[in-house]
Amino acid sequence: MEEMEARRALRSWVVRRGNTTEEELGDDSGLVADGLINSLDIFDLIAQLETLRGAALDMQALSGDEFRSINSLIKAFFKEPA
Repeated sequence: MEEMEARRALRSWVVRRGNTTEEELGDDSGLVADGLINSLDIFDLIAQLETLRGAALDMQALSGDEFRSINSLIKAFFKEPA
C-alpha cells in the first residue's frame, strides 16, 4: 500500500473511534497520550495495520513507540528502509 493511502486509511480509522475529528487530528497527534485511542483499541489497530499491509506484524519486534502517532505508524510499517 502506498504511504499516502495508508495515511488516509489510518486517519479515518482514528476518527471513527469518535474521540476526534478529521480537522483536529494531526499526523503527530498523540494517539494514546491525547486520548484518541485507548489501550484496547491497540488490538484493533494492529488488525487494521495487518490488513493495510497485507502481512502480519512481528509482535516480538514491537516496542510500543510505533503507536505514538500517525507519523510513527507510517514510519514503522509503511516506509521503505533507506
